[in-house]
Amino acid sequence: VVGAGEKAEVTCTGQDVYGNAVDDTWAIQVTPGGPDAGPDDGLLASNMKVEGRTVGTYAVACADKTGAVDDTPVIVEVVHGLPWRLVAWTDDPLFVAGTSTGVGCDVEDKYGNVVPDLPVTFDLPGALSLTGLDLSGTAAGKYTIKCVPAGLEWTAFKLDPAVVEIVPADPVTLDLQLSPAKPWYAPYENVVVLALAHDEFGNAVPDVELQPFEVSPADQF
Repeated sequence: VVGAGEKAEVTCTGQDVYGNAVDDTWAIQVTPGGPDAGPDDGLLASNMKVEGRTVGTYAVACADKTGAVDDTPVIVEVVHGLPWRLVAWTDDPLFVAGTSTGVGCDVEDKYGNVVPDLPVTFDLPGALSLTGLDLSGTAAGKYTIKCVPAGLEWTAFKLDPAVVEIVPADPVTLDLQLSPAKPWYAPYENVVVLALAHDEFGNAVPDVELQPFEVSPADQF
């Protein structure tokens, strides 16, 4: 068993047809094989050593200078290395105020192998809350969340945050304002009527469609 990023020496021995030990210039041949064959570059061979990269099993065989390859290779298993990268993710990066979205965290070693057994938690802005793995909030805006190791120093890890955006819910209030805001207006002066809509959490709701409004008394505007 070799961990990702670890090296192991390979020793090759052989005999001739008479049982004499062969002292030859050996080479290593690595191919995916075994019960959980990994990718072609998951176990590297160089200078009679192998280095693990990707989780899986591999067949390691010796080859002599004539090119003859051992037909009884050793199966080497590569396992994940130490946790290094923590990737936060969400089911939906955009959700409506007052609702929620699922969150998760992928833990990987330096070679992208999944590390399943590291306890993690989430670092959240104060405007967000987490119940189980459901992320929620009521204040519209963009927020960054991080997956962090539980009880360990964060600086030892690479943290890839996720960005979520909360958008306003349906409008429940509508306020009309005049611009410019003045106590009186001169005849024929242009006045802009502003419609300000808010959802139940006080978030401004942009681009609200309005029906034509009426002015009373009608002959004054």
